[in-house]
Amino acid sequence: MTANTDDEFVEIYNPCSTTFTFPNGSRIRTRDPNDDVTYRLQILDGKTIPSKGYLLFVGTGYTGSLSDRKST
Repeated sequence: MTANTDDEFVEIYNPCSTTFTFPNGSRIRTRDPNDDVTYRLQILDGKTIPSKGYLLFVGTGYTGSLSDRKST
């Protein structure tokens, strides 16, 4: 079986009672086994997650279902 990195997702949940606003220049990054950093995603300035809400990012090859997600 061959891995498909386009079939990945990142889901962020805001457990707070207030809206969360991403600061300027927010990025999601990963580290490989050699501890090298790869930036995977630049979050748009001012993007928000409402209280108790979710923000979902999916790759272009994502095959999962979004029907049970509360995304913004």
